[in-house]
Amino acid sequence: MKRILLLILLLTTTLYFIETNEIFGFNKYKPLFTVTYAANNYVLTWSKIPYLAFYEVEVLNNNPMEKHGQKSTVPSYRIAKYRTFDNLITIDQKFPDNTYLRVSAHSLFHQPLGFYSDAVSITEINSDAEQAKLKPVPITSYPQDAPAPNIPLLTWTVVPGAVYYEFELLSDLAENPNNISPSRYQIFSSKEVFTNGYSIDLSHYSGSHLYWRVRALNYGGDPLGVFSDDQEIFIDHTLPNVLKPISNTGYEKTNMSMPLYPVYSWFPIAGAVNYEVELTTAPPENPNSTQPSNYRIRHSIVQGGADYYDEEALTKSGTYYWRGQGLDQSGKTQGGYFFAEVFGSKVL
Repeated sequence: MKRILLLILLLTTTLYFIETNEIFGFNKYKPLFTVTYAANNYVLTWSKIPYLAFYEVEVLNNNPMEKHGQKSTVPSYRIAKYRTFDNLITIDQKFPDNTYLRVSAHSLFHQPLGFYSDAVSITEINSDAEQAKLKPVPITSYPQDAPAPNIPLLTWTVVPGAVYYEFELLSDLAENPNNISPSRYQIFSSKEVFTNGYSIDLSHYSGSHLYWRVRALNYGGDPLGVFSDDQEIFIDHTLPNVLKPISNTGYEKTNMSMPLYPVYSWFPIAGAVNYEVELTTAPPENPNSTQPSNYRIRHSIVQGGADYYDEEALTKSGTYYWRGQGLDQSGKTQGGYFFAEVFGSKVL
């Protein structure tokens, strides 16, 4: 009996040490919480904690927190609660206006373990149409009869409010579609994606068949919505790579007039450290070249990134062309300029 009590005491002491020690960081855990509404149901998902714990979803009559992390002066009362060991729950109950939802992890000693998630207002949950805007839609397609080279450029629709994106490469279809959690089939991921396109080097993957998906993140790194649907990609390792950035400004497509200080943006390419942006007064006479055009009026070297704000004003109205190319660490071009984009300029 004493041995059992001693083991219980030792186990309790160990668990308490794990949960409170700064090294493990469980006392700083805060769920990344997302609520969507579909088919008359609230679908709640959140990030899991790597520890044995259950989760408690609370339905509150008021937002327990105001702006800037300060507690609300209006008392919050629990309307309902749900418990689960999973990181997803579907609720088919109707709630009154101004109701808020939040989730927390619970263990043997802590109520909660770490922090509550940010509270989500039911009245502010996006409708189906609005929620669709928060789910990226893959644009680039590489089917079996038109496979990608070793370094393809993968693109998707822009998510309103996205600061950057998380890209996930998978060995199989994700087991958790319409979710915010990583898939167990993940073989690569990156959050270093600051535009709606990603150039990835697949040369070290011996196979010829993969999947990819992407989700939008806000300034704090929290998901703005769920992952996109899985996009299948076939690879032909013998195809030549086209290592050129692609314009992402949309000036030519929308035929828009430019302000005094134009902004240029592009999809980055794998291996490029910097980019050269060239502005000309006529279509460059040497497309697909690495050399400057005879019509160049100025150029700039941009360190990393995927856009450039021109600091020199265009004081003369007219038609201009811009193009760019990627540069490696030594300043050597990665593949030449992309086809120049035309735009009209007028002084505001």
